[in-house]
Amino acid sequence: MAGTTRICGCKGYRFCVECENAFAKEFVNLSTSLPPVDRVYEYCIKCKKAWPVETTLDVSLCPSHSGTPIDIEGIHIQESFLTDEESRKLLKGCDSIEWSQSQSGRRKQNFGPKTNFKEKKLKIGNFKGFPTVFKWVHKKIKEVKILEDYKVIENCSLEYRPETGAYIDKHIDDCWVWGERIVTINILGDSYLTLTKYEGSHDKYNLKYVDFKSKHSVANNVAIRLPMPVNSLMVLYGEARYIWEHAVTRSDINKRRVCIALREFTSWFLDGSNEVANEVLRKAKEYYPIEQRFEA
Repeated sequence: MAGTTRICGCKGYRFCVECENAFAKEFVNLSTSLPPVDRVYEYCIKCKKAWPVETTLDVSLCPSHSGTPIDIEGIHIQESFLTDEESRKLLKGCDSIEWSQSQSGRRKQNFGPKTNFKEKKLKIGNFKGFPTVFKWVHKKIKEVKILEDYKVIENCSLEYRPETGAYIDKHIDDCWVWGERIVTINILGDSYLTLTKYEGSHDKYNLKYVDFKSKHSVANNVAIRLPMPVNSLMVLYGEARYIWEHAVTRSDINKRRVCIALREFTSWFLDGSNEVANEVLRKAKEYYPIEQRFEA
């Protein structure tokens, strides 16, 4: 499977519906549903605790949920961050840009520097700044208190569609180049982000560059589902950023979903000592009309 040529965009052990149809036997033991865990919890946006669930959490019952909750730090979810009109405007802007095939049934639009996490290399690549359609939303996130000083250096639009079997594997965003605050703006389609505790080596994800320890005991062998309603803003930081892997399962994509993921630099790329990082930060202040993207 790792050596097969696939025009869908998938590589290695990542797959989509097209892969399954073409290489069915190769994918028989792979799953895109919730991982096997002892208990599933759902995070309540109102009381900011995760509660045990069998299906979905009834937020209207807050604070009278049943069961014993668990605490998890480092989650900020702001419902109605966008108005319906703003989300339509942002979606129209995304769809005015050509989508590229990505892995696991997704499509993407990526604007940012070229990075090599394994070799820890940062290059400007063809990064010239961002399309003007994103300028207003980059400004709007600074109205959120915990993002007042956020400097966007990557803007990645992601599209998930049920007909392609889209999902994203559990992972932690690289810790060498991407900063603490991971931002997602959900502009079309309600969904969930599923967290499971990471138990592996700190060499993976470059976690060795982060000196973070949770202030309380972290539950083992559980999954925590974070609601991502349409028009919402989600920020992961601290414990939720570094202790838990996050994923979007295929079972949580019931219709087309479009979101925008924003990234910032780690602190050592902000101290002025790295010339490539300095150039990225300069370019990240520039915006251009779509037709200028591929100009030399």
